[in-house]
Amino acid sequence: MSGGNSNINANPSNLPPLPPNRPPVNKPTNLHLSGLTLRDHQNANIDGSLPYPTFGTRTGREMPPLNIKTNSIFEDYDISGVTLGLGINGKVVECTNKHTGLKYALKVLRDNPKARREVELHWRASDCKNIVSIIDVYENTYKGVPSLLVIMEW
Repeated sequence: MSGGNSNINANPSNLPPLPPNRPPVNKPTNLHLSGLTLRDHQNANIDGSLPYPTFGTRTGREMPPLNIKTNSIFEDYDISGVTLGLGINGKVVECTNKHTGLKYALKVLRDNPKARREVELHWRASDCKNIVSIIDVYENTYKGVPSLLVIMEW
């Protein structure tokens, strides 16, 4: 090709220098890298730890220990009996808080070590924005069977 622009293959050293007081470039801060955002990597402490919890928590704090209530669930909630779903580990029914009138989902699990582990892990993840929150957990008998009754947002 002849007669083209002669600056196409220009040497970068021929370009004028950038002004010294140039404003900072806005960097994207919402890129996810292994569960952490770019802002997390930029703000990491010298040892690599982060100055605050991550992974999309709603409140930015660690969940307190799980407190399983032993009083009757019927003191605090009305259970409608309307089935919202059936899962491999239990049935989910609708319930209403007697004090606030808010509706929740009640998951009924047979009380055993596997169910307790499920509830504990769910509680730990309950503050994440993409996980259904646990409101209360009761250790009661439900229809004559020792059960864990898990009140969740709906």
